[in-house]
Amino acid sequence: MNILRCLLDFFFPRFCLMCGERLRLWETLICIHCNVDLPRTMQWKKPQDNDLSNKIMGRANIAKAAAFLYYRKKSATTNIFISFKSGKYPYAATFMGHAMAVEMSTDGLFEDIDCFVTVPADRKRKKKRGYDQNEILAEAMAEKLNIPVIRDVLKRKSDSLMQKRLGAMARAENAAQSYTVSANAARVAGLHCMLVDDIITTGSTIVSCANALLKIPGTRVSVISLGCTRL
Repeated sequence: MNILRCLLDFFFPRFCLMCGERLRLWETLICIHCNVDLPRTMQWKKPQDNDLSNKIMGRANIAKAAAFLYYRKKSATTNIFISFKSGKYPYAATFMGHAMAVEMSTDGLFEDIDCFVTVPADRKRKKKRGYDQNEILAEAMAEKLNIPVIRDVLKRKSDSLMQKRLGAMARAENAAQSYTVSANAARVAGLHCMLVDDIITTGSTIVSCANALLKIPGTRVSVISLGCTRL
C-alpha cells in the first residue's frame, strides 16, 4: 500500500457517503458493507419488462429501460444522490457511472447502443453546481464501455418550475412543454440513443425527452438511470 496514501488517509480520513463510517484504505466513497446493501433493481436483466420500462412504455416508444438503484427518500442511498446534486461531490456521479457500466453490461443492455444522450439540466442549477450530473454519469459509462456521448442534442424550451415541486399531473404537463431537440439533433439520426438521467420518479421528464428524440428520423431510444422509484 502506498505510504503517502496511508498518511493522507490518517490525517484526512474519508467517510462512507451512506453510513458515515470511516472508509478503509481500499474503499472508495462507499464502504463494502453499504455497497453490498445497495438497493440494486436488477432491471437490466429484463430491460423490456420491469418497473421502469413499464412506467415509460405506452407513453414513449422506447426499446428498453433500466435503472441501477431503487430510490427512496430519507434512505441511506439518498445520500449518494445528495452528494452530487448538492455540488459538493461530482466524483460521486463518476463513481456510480463506472459502477453502472460494469454491473449493467453483464446481460447485454448496451450491446446495440450507438451513443449516450443526456437529459439537459436546469441552467440555473447547473451554473450553481458547476456541472451537469447527467453528463458526468454518461461520461463515466462511456469511459468504461467505449460508447460516445453526443452532447447538446436536447434542450429545455425554458427553465420552467422545478419538477419536484409539482404534482403528478402538473409534472407531465410541464415536462411535455419543456423539451425539444437542438441544432445538433441531426448527429443522432439513425442511431440507437441511450437517454441518461440521474433519477426517474413519475417518468414525465424522460418521456418528454424520449418523444423529442423519436422525432429525429430513424432514431431509436432506450433509457438508463442511476435511480428510479418503484411503481
